[in-house]
Amino acid sequence: MTHALLGRAAAVVIAATAPACTRATAPFSSTATSVCGGSARASSPDEALAERRACQPKRFKMIHQVAAGFQGKTYVMAGYLLGRSDGVFLVSGSGPSGPRLFEVTKNGSRIRSVTHVAQARGKLDPERMARVIDLVYFAECPQGSGVATADRYLYRCAVESLDGDVDSMEMELDRRTLAVIAKRFDRAGERQASARFEGYRDSADLPVASRIRFEHRNGFSLDIALIEYRAPFEFGDDLLELTADGETPP
Repeated sequence: MTHALLGRAAAVVIAATAPACTRATAPFSSTATSVCGGSARASSPDEALAERRACQPKRFKMIHQVAAGFQGKTYVMAGYLLGRSDGVFLVSGSGPSGPRLFEVTKNGSRIRSVTHVAQARGKLDPERMARVIDLVYFAECPQGSGVATADRYLYRCAVESLDGDVDSMEMELDRRTLAVIAKRFDRAGERQASARFEGYRDSADLPVASRIRFEHRNGFSLDIALIEYRAPFEFGDDLLELTADGETPP
């Protein structure tokens, strides 16, 4: 049985084809030139991680257009992500014509979700979306797990299992900007999924990828196009919680 954002009965889809997962390292293209408003000072893999963490905003908001592909079809959504530097976040997704489809929150190991459109229940998997977002945006390796090359820092570490799909991660940082270039996820030494980060632009903290592509070997893919990034972005912690009826507070 495969686990995917789109379930087996994907009736609300727009036709497209999802390429298979690749093991190749993605080329790094960037217009970003700085980190934390200046040049990266790190001279070792551990210093790079420390500098990244010091630069990360405490709270931020991202607005995206997302295309989720599975079994040769793609479902297109718009949405936003409210996130904290400690990995707590909320994702809200809406259909192309505007109706809100789902909301999902992740706080530590606890994930809560609600699907608002009856026709989407059983076809969308918001909790799967939360686990992918967690790996793409929040998972990082600890100090002591990296090596340096001429232009990159390379890390490998254990990660929390994605529904049993993965148990380790490789992460590449650009030495000049400390931007994440790629992440690759394995299970028992075999490649299961990958994420490519492209089209970086400067921000007040760390360079932000305009485009991210996540691919799983089961055929599931997620293309994320960044529309707007706001950091720091202040919001109350109540916005990261779903109430008893599944709504976020107004």
